[in-house]
Amino acid sequence: MLHQERMKRQAKPASAALSEGETVIYGGVTELAVLTTMLLTTILTRNRGIRQTGIDLRRIPMGAVVGILGIAIVLPLIIYVDGFTQWAMEHWKEVHPPHELLEILKTNPPGWLRAADVISAGLVAPIAEEMFFRGLLQTLMRNLFGSSWRAIFFAAAAFAVVHHWWTWPQIFFLGCCLGYAYERSGNLWVSITMHALFNLTSIWLFTHWG
Repeated sequence: MLHQERMKRQAKPASAALSEGETVIYGGVTELAVLTTMLLTTILTRNRGIRQTGIDLRRIPMGAVVGILGIAIVLPLIIYVDGFTQWAMEHWKEVHPPHELLEILKTNPPGWLRAADVISAGLVAPIAEEMFFRGLLQTLMRNLFGSSWRAIFFAAAAFAVVHHWWTWPQIFFLGCCLGYAYERSGNLWVSITMHALFNLTSIWLFTHWG
């Protein structure tokens, strides 16, 4: 692996653990690679594929406005679900490990690393994840099931599963809200904006109140 090769060149013991910078950079690069692959595949395999997913660049302004209004409505509900989840875990004495990217921000990292972390979580990840879970997966499931709600629930469940297990309830709820917003608007920038603002709000709350 690149990480272990770098450790050898620096005459340091090989380690499977990534440094803070590597964790952020590798995560961001992976998200960009996945996003690029999805965009190219959609362009090459579907007529008007990009526009059909609702990610047309001309729809950004309206998508941003609606997305801001949307997250203002659902964020208090998501916080309530998160609070209930935390209460349930404490009641059952469940302990979960810290979130790596959020923990990095609490260690007073260099400015470039903090910026890279925020850009990765607040911009790159929302675009890549919404393109996949809403633009592609939810659309596919809607066509297969013939039902928007089944497609929303399926995509939301898949969206939750790829996140840490202790966040499943709130992430599933968020995924349902994002899926509904996408179905109603047909504009992927709505769910991207909501997703981005949710991530940025989570970062701010964690670094200031966590």
